[in-house]
Amino acid sequence: DVVRGPAVDLAARLAVLAGPDQALLSTVVFDEARQHVRLGPGLPEVAWRAYGPYRLDGFEREVHVCEVGLTGRSPLTPPADAPGAARLQAPDE
Repeated sequence: DVVRGPAVDLAARLAVLAGPDQALLSTVVFDEARQHVRLGPGLPEVAWRAYGPYRLDGFEREVHVCEVGLTGRSPLTPPADAPGAARLQAPDE
């Protein structure tokens, strides 16, 4: 079976936008995951970042992009623009 739909399209756009070792999420997934992801003692700290709105081809509305990663192992920086995806800058940036 082939899976289709907006969630698949969004996942594909985020995968293109992500750098090496970077796990990008939509805010819906980010908010849900934050409630459940925990690591045990002696493991790296989980870091959560919200990077704000991006324009993604195929989506009428802006998509807020977030990252979950491990401190010291993940980029934890806003992803650079990529084909079909660009960060929308706030007026004060």
